[in-house]
Amino acid sequence: MNNDLNFKKINKNTLSIITYHFIRKKNDRNYKGIKYLKLDDFKKQIKYFRKKYTIIDQNTLIKVINSKKNISNKPLLVLTFDDGYVDHYKYVFPILKKNKISGIFYLPASILKKKFILNVNKIQFIITKFNKTKLLLNEIDNYLKKHSSFTLRKILSSGKIKFNRQYGNNETTLIKGILQYHLPNPLRQKLVDFLFKKFFKKKDYIKNLYLNKKQIIEMKKSKMNFGIHGVNHDWFEYMSTNEQKLEIKNLIKFFKKIFPNEKKISICYPYGSYDSKTSQIARKAKIDFGLTINKGVINLNKKFNKLFLPRIDTNYFL
Repeated sequence: MNNDLNFKKINKNTLSIITYHFIRKKNDRNYKGIKYLKLDDFKKQIKYFRKKYTIIDQNTLIKVINSKKNISNKPLLVLTFDDGYVDHYKYVFPILKKNKISGIFYLPASILKKKFILNVNKIQFIITKFNKTKLLLNEIDNYLKKHSSFTLRKILSSGKIKFNRQYGNNETTLIKGILQYHLPNPLRQKLVDFLFKKFFKKKDYIKNLYLNKKQIIEMKKSKMNFGIHGVNHDWFEYMSTNEQKLEIKNLIKFFKKIFPNEKKISICYPYGSYDSKTSQIARKAKIDFGLTINKGVINLNKKFNKLFLPRIDTNYFL
């Protein structure tokens, strides 16, 4: 294991929530550059977790965060899987089922639409198509000059792009900021679609990117749990109060349609994004707990907010 996942010093009365995205046997040329976890490494992690931790399911997690008490003589651990990738059915589900482990899988509502691809994934594929990000920035700048009053210079001078080394170099962060949240809709959507269609004319290898309803139901019957993860995987902090309310309302409606008998609902904020409005809205919607991308381990002896729990993402230490 790589540094035992940095968990050597974790004490007993803690709760660690682990985040996964793509998990596959190997990366093919079409997915070149997309960050993923090798299946063999995932198997090693599960073996390690079973030895060092008590892996708990969603119901136990809710009891623990409400009581702030450990139910084991080992540290506690929860496995979460974001974005509803078919990888989770093909590779993760059989391993969890074999080891009698329950994971929590977070679904963007739109993935069940036919021939739909989330912008977050379109942007990933677009970025990996360019060896030099400056070439992609030129494509974006040319489009904006032709179709809008925006330019790269104006966007940079606005100071609204959040540069975070976790998401790549400054140029990559700039591209993600422009394509994910900075530009207004529908301009942003049109730009993403333009770039994606231009460089991915053949998308057959992308069409089976997500879980389908049949797979989700099968996993649920085998004691896997599911939560909500945005309608289109958009940033909460750039939504108005009414937009956030509508987003969560639609997500709960989507969730109840698939799981009519499920009483517990959790949310994983897309991009870990939330603001001062989100807590009250989630609480009124009776969300049981919420997950962020804030890195950290929960100390059950200390105060924490169950609507904004930190996690540890395997993408950033493997």
